[in-house]
Amino acid sequence: MARALATRPDVLLIDEPTTGLDTRTAARVLAAVRRRLPRAVLVLALHEVPAAVETWGWAWSRARLDR
Repeated sequence: MARALATRPDVLLIDEPTTGLDTRTAARVLAAVRRRLPRAVLVLALHEVPAAVETWGWAWSRARLDR
């Protein structure tokens, strides 16, 4: 992920970036990615969305693909 963030892409696809992290750390990781790439389109594949994401406003949306 560090290499991807270093290139500052316009679009970043990340698969399970918070797996194995506690809720607080997961939220901090996602916030750090957003701070590093404030205008990028982020597509995250997550099994569990950290609760704190809900408070980050319109910049985050979800789509369920399991149905």
